[in-house]
Amino acid sequence: MSTQQVTFQECNTHFAQIFERVLKNHEVISVYKEPEQGIVILDAKEYSSLVETLYLLSNQANRDRLYQGILQHQQAQVKEEEQGLTIEQRLDFLKLPIAERRQILESQAEEMITHYQQETDWKELMAGDIIDY
Repeated sequence: MSTQQVTFQECNTHFAQIFERVLKNHEVISVYKEPEQGIVILDAKEYSSLVETLYLLSNQANRDRLYQGILQHQQAQVKEEEQGLTIEQRLDFLKLPIAERRQILESQAEEMITHYQQETDWKELMAGDIIDY
């Protein structure tokens, strides 16, 4: 993600164009007033995605699991059942804007609903007694 710097005055003069560039091209614009005073303008979806990623990485268990997966991938120790998506694909998914991730997950959920409506074997399992050992 590249960041372009503009002065406060440039931003003030060309705000509408900057706003459109950020939305259309997913650019990040750094606006500075003085050397140590600045703000960043980025697309709200990108911001949400960054915040969600930071949240996921702020949890030690999530972070450990991610790093363990990366290490296993680097050492070619990926378990057979985990080969559906590569670690790069999983990381790319986390980098997507939150709205796009939700859309993908909703689509997958709809596929699961269709599958379970067509396949009725699971109903037999649900009708049986649950035995707790």
